[in-house]
Amino acid sequence: MGETSIPPRLHVLQSPGSDRALIISRVRSKLFAFQLWSQSTNQRSKVLWYHGRVYEWRCDLSYDGRFVVFFATVPRPTDQVYGMTSVCRAPWGQPLFRWTQGHSNCGGGVFIDPRTLHLNVVNEPEVLESTPPVEVVRSIKTLPFNVDLKPWGLGEDDPTRQMRLKRDGWWCVEEGGPWKDDPETGRWPEVEPVYRWSPPGGGWHIDFIEEGYTLEQRPGGGYLRRYVMSDGRNLAEVLNIERLDHVTIDRMGRLLVAGDGFVRAIPVSPDGELGEPESVLNFNRLKPEDAKRKEDPRERSSLRRAGRAAPAGGRHTTSSRILARRARRGRS
Repeated sequence: MGETSIPPRLHVLQSPGSDRALIISRVRSKLFAFQLWSQSTNQRSKVLWYHGRVYEWRCDLSYDGRFVVFFATVPRPTDQVYGMTSVCRAPWGQPLFRWTQGHSNCGGGVFIDPRTLHLNVVNEPEVLESTPPVEVVRSIKTLPFNVDLKPWGLGEDDPTRQMRLKRDGWWCVEEGGPWKDDPETGRWPEVEPVYRWSPPGGGWHIDFIEEGYTLEQRPGGGYLRRYVMSDGRNLAEVLNIERLDHVTIDRMGRLLVAGDGFVRAIPVSPDGELGEPESVLNFNRLKPEDAKRKEDPRERSSLRRAGRAAPAGGRHTTSSRILARRARRGRS
């Protein structure tokens, strides 16, 4: 199987209460792959594809690793419905609950404890028309955790990202800002926010720094993420990785480093010395042609009603027209 010329961008959602992790792979701008990985058994789920833009920092995996909340653009955006916050069974599937909105601001959520999912959704009149509150509540009641459904709709990746980092043991050691606006170089903060993680008892730490590209550095702007060890070394340079997408810590205290299409597990000694990296997942073999969309009539109907929650269990009833067609083909 050939490898793609451009490595996909990776993001690792580590379950805060189990050994499961969900890897979100951005193969193209609006083509994403999901794969669930059990670290204790090294078992991996089938790769599932999503056609749309997924905002990784607004996604989260539940404490038991069975459910995922994510924010993404709908496959066919309209003037009224552009993005949706969905809760489904990991790695991805028919939404058990969906909340739509007409833009890409806010959205997503975070599991703040094993029994509570906090959503960063916005309350819009158009959304409430396409998402009857009674259906939303009925769908929420089928979930094995409480959903904080008090729309507050703040920010973009933050504050959801900040809440997830704080829950996972990162804390902010330096606030970002103030922001500068310049028509020639773009918008960027004078001081970059810095988040730090350290194991219980200390001994070493790792800093997460997100820097904004100016328009001079990169047309269209964007962000560069750096991870720096306690001795000042840039983790990407130490590992000789051209682009570092994301770093998190697994249940065994190892660094999970995502970059260049690989997820690497790196043990760290109590004094901060890095062990031998082990490539545990390779997403360079993903082929976009494997994601050719084969629409199910039920899915197409569901997307037309974007925002309407599926019944309990996340299944839609097959229409009589589809059953009649199957009968004529001898497949009933």
